[in-house]
Amino acid sequence: MLNNQFDLCLDTLTLDYGQLVRVATIALAYTRDSLERQLRAWHNIDKKPCAVDAEWLLRDAEALVAATTALHYLTRGQDREEVKIVNR
Repeated sequence: MLNNQFDLCLDTLTLDYGQLVRVATIALAYTRDSLERQLRAWHNIDKKPCAVDAEWLLRDAEALVAATTALHYLTRGQDREEVKIVNR
């Protein structure tokens, strides 16, 4: 069972900051690995690369950017006095 402080009660949402950092770290690892697999497959391709290959590479690269950005800000935000959550 997961040990976290997430809670959703009535109109209040409680986020576990440490768990958010952990999730971003995991996302970074998975997206990096996925992009590396795509690049290895692309380098080993016997036929000419096609647009679908490029779309997969772009998708994985964008996911890596999102995970890296989230982890960077979450890590840097741990020492901040105030953290704002933008929901709309």
